[in-house]
Amino acid sequence: MFPAGLGSSNPPIQLSVNAGGQWVDTIAVALAILGIVVAAWRLAARYRSWVPVMLPVGALIAGFMEPIYTVVTNLWYMKPHQVSVLSTFGMNLPAWVLFSYCAAYGGLGLLVWWMVERGITPRQLWATTLGFWVGFILLEICNLALGTYTYYGLQPFRIGRFPAWVSLSNAAICVSLGVLAALGGRAVPAGRQWLLVMAAPAVVAAGLFGTTFPEDIALHIAHPSRLLAYGSAIATTLLALGMTGLALALLPTGGLTPNPKDSPWGRGRPGRRTSPAASPSPESVKPSVSQSAVP
Repeated sequence: MFPAGLGSSNPPIQLSVNAGGQWVDTIAVALAILGIVVAAWRLAARYRSWVPVMLPVGALIAGFMEPIYTVVTNLWYMKPHQVSVLSTFGMNLPAWVLFSYCAAYGGLGLLVWWMVERGITPRQLWATTLGFWVGFILLEICNLALGTYTYYGLQPFRIGRFPAWVSLSNAAICVSLGVLAALGGRAVPAGRQWLLVMAAPAVVAAGLFGTTFPEDIALHIAHPSRLLAYGSAIATTLLALGMTGLALALLPTGGLTPNPKDSPWGRGRPGRRTSPAASPSPESVKPSVSQSAVP
């Protein structure tokens, strides 16, 4: 029912990590995080907000969900010679993978936050979501070629060795996180914006588990039919689209009012359109008469 060689339900524990591929992943993630740190610091100073800092920090915390995700999604990181942070759920969590959450979800979430602050519309964000979807597919195809991890089991919609059904959930996470951070940053007082550090773990969990559970269940059913496997993957895709649509529905059709770059977030309520101040009526304007002019 599936292409030959793709149906093993057991992880390939005998495979060793490609040392060169591990170095490529590590250096790429390190450079990405360096750029994110600089961008977050500058944006935090520019907007006088904690939100740009809380986004990548929260995404890094969410990285500890990866061992759970690998188990349910049949994703395997090669153990021999892998530089790992911890070992749990029968698998190792590579150091570069943990920090890749900060680089991918934190970095792209920060990009979406910045675009929302500049007034991007929901329609434009749908195009951004499509771009992220394609980008994640290409990124994972390249990563699989590096030999640091692999997918196993009866994975539907494979492009080479990559099951493309997983990527839209990643795109939904980035867009939803950026939108939620922008709305939360405008609603939460400046002194409490550090609480938004929990936005990333919540949104990442919703994307990794709240949208992928149909296919995750199918992967762990003995001898699933083609209809079940592919139907579950389609259901996962629809849930990821729904997650994105829900986030974008929170934005006005024309986007948020751009937040002035030099306006402190602690003053006023940025992002809310205010009506022009009413001009005083002629009757309310009374001429002032100086006491010196009275005889």
